[in-house]
Formats: sequence, C-alpha cells, structure tokens
Amino acid sequence: MSKGRHQDGRWYKRSDRQLRANPLCLCCFAICRTTAAELSDHIVPVSNGGDLLRGELQSACRRCHDTVKRELERLFKLGKCKAADLRLDSELAKQLARRRYRRFGVDGRVIDPNDESNIERVYSLDLEGKPLASPSSGSAEEP
Repeated sequence: MSKGRHQDGRWYKRSDRQLRANPLCLCCFAICRTTAAELSDHIVPVSNGGDLLRGELQSACRRCHDTVKRELERLFKLGKCKAADLRLDSELAKQLARRRYRRFGVDGRVIDPNDESNIERVYSLDLEGKPLASPSSGSAEEP
C-alpha cells in the first residue's frame, strides 16, 4: 500500500479489531452467503467526510467492497441514495449484491463471471428501474 492516510498504525489496529469482531462479509451475510471478510470499510467514505479513525466500520470481502460498495458510493455521490444506504446490509446493497451474484444481467443476457466488462450490465438500473449512466459517460441515458 502506498504511503498516505492509512499509514497511521492506529488505523491498522482498528481495522484488525473490526475484522476479529466481525470476520464475515456483511454484504454476503445479508444475502445468506458465508464469505470471510478481507478488509474493513468505512460506511461513510473518508473522501465524503467520514472520519478515518472514528468513523463507523463494516467488514467486507474484496468482491463486495470493489463492486457493491463502489456502486453505492457512486449512487450516493449522484444523490440517488442516502448515507444509510452505504451500509453493506442495506436493502439497496442487498439488491446490488443479488444482481452481482446471479448469472444473468438486468437485460436478461448471460453474464460471464470472468468478464469484468459485464459489470455495467449488472449495475445498469437505478432505484426506480431507469437506466444509469455508465461510469465513463457521466450522464444518464435517455429513457
């Protein structure tokens, strides 16, 4: 890991305590999967005003952190979800995780789990079922 805000030994101790106390991924557990947590995640990201050393943490596997949490944060920045939805056991997180773990995208086509380009098809609808902007375009598609 590069030197930066997480270099402080207090963060690593806090993260280790979180993982010992909650060794399972919160998101996977919420959808009845048992997956070991690999990292501690700030519910409110430090980049959005969360506190590095005092902010509330949740345990996550890398897959949920890198897909579900990333999408939750994107929706939060767009104003499409509330801070409470950033929890990996929120209803929105469970909906996104279920999409992530199923074999078909929202368009009905088969998803190859080894092809990361399919992630846009998995996360292509907002909370009301309308198309979302692709991560590269920055604007919503016209309905």
